[in-house]
Formats: sequence, structure tokens, C-alpha cells
Amino acid sequence: MKPRRTAVDATWRRILQALLASPVSVSFSASATARPTVPVPTFEGVWPILATPFDADDQVDLASLDRLVRFMVDAGADGVTVTGVLGESARLLDRERVEIVRTAVAAADGRVPVIVGTSHSGTLAARSLSQEAEALGAAAVMLTPHAEATPNDARVFEYYRSVADGVSIAVVVQDHPASSGVHMPAPLLLKLVADVPRVACIKLEAVPTATKLRALKAGFRARTVPILTGLGALYGLFDLRAGSSGFNTGFAFP
Repeated sequence: MKPRRTAVDATWRRILQALLASPVSVSFSASATARPTVPVPTFEGVWPILATPFDADDQVDLASLDRLVRFMVDAGADGVTVTGVLGESARLLDRERVEIVRTAVAAADGRVPVIVGTSHSGTLAARSLSQEAEALGAAAVMLTPHAEATPNDARVFEYYRSVADGVSIAVVVQDHPASSGVHMPAPLLLKLVADVPRVACIKLEAVPTATKLRALKAGFRARTVPILTGLGALYGLFDLRAGSSGFNTGFAFP
């Protein structure tokens, strides 16, 4: 783990240095017609969750989003995520989601993968959002399960399998009970990894994260996937020591 931890620290150090530097001036390219090649995500290193910028009229500021994505790419991020919890995905209109994903993919320009949050309380809606993200050039989609009146691991499993069966890109399982209201035990996550081939990463945000991370690492059998740390990297050092592959969290603010 030492080499990986060193690489993650170096990447985050570059981002911090860039944040302290003068603002980056770039042109807005959301209208670009040529879609760049979608890079294959490794789910290692630093993957900032980006805030969705709004203007004074409460409209999505696509020019600022373009600059934000380019800034993170130039700073050395290994990938970026849009329309996550920090990106206020639950408050976005459908057309705004499309504009955000299209803008982020164009700004990344094939240099880093773009993960798109596609969580929804309806399984078919989540699947549709995921298909839309793939069509717009996303390298992966990230989903939390939706809460049921009666907790049911089998329904959570079917939710992810249904979405994964509808796309040909990677699926990130976000374990964030604080926002989803769903607690996914380690055996359920291990079953998703074993039985749903599109599941390519777990974003772990269920405390205590290091304890659960060790349980997952010990439980992997024929197939393993990277585990990324969220929660603002609050427990990042403990998670790295437990075997985390890096950070996928809100590095959107200095």
C-alpha cells in the first residue's frame, strides 16, 4: 500500500498547489461537436466530486463548470465526478443533468474519465439516467440505493443488477447511508461484486469506514474491485492504511 498512498498524496498535493495559485482562464467548449474517446477508469488516486455551479439567477453556470473540470484535470486529478450528492443532483432538472454531463465530458476532453451520479428512487429511472450518461460519454455511473419501507437486501441487489444490465460502462456502488437511508452490509456488497460484472468500484462512506473496508478486502474471493474513500476524506488516513485505493470525495472547495 505504501506506493499507492504516496501516489495519492502526490496527486492531492498538486491539486492543493493549484488551488492556491491564480485562477485558470480557459474557454468554454460545451458546444463542441466531436466527442472525445472515453478513457477506461482505474478507480485509483484522487477523483474529486464537483459542486454544480449556479449563477445569480439560480441557473446552472456551464462556463464555470467547464473551467472547474479543466482546472481539476490540469491539477492532476485522476478523474472527476458530476451530479453526485455534493453536485445537488436531487435538485437538478432533467435538461440540466444532460447539460452538466455533456459539459463535463467535453471539458475533460478524454484526458480523464468522468463518473456521473445517476441515483434515483425508481429503478427504471436510475437505469434510464445511466443509459443517458453513457450516451453522453460518461466512463462510469455511480448510484446509491433507494430506501424501502422495509429494508430488503434482495431489492437493493436487483436495483444494481437492473441498472448494470442496461449499460456497458462501469458501475460504482456508493455506500452512503447518510444520504440514502440504506445500510448495505458487507455481505451484500461482496455479492454485488461477485455477481454483477459491471460493478467496478465501491465508494465507501459508511462509518466506521476502515473497519468495513477491511471486512470487504478480506471477503473478496474470485473477483476484487477498488474501494474509494468518501466523506470528505475525514477518515482518509485510516482508510488508506486499511487498503483504500484513493479518494472520491468533495475536493471541490479550497
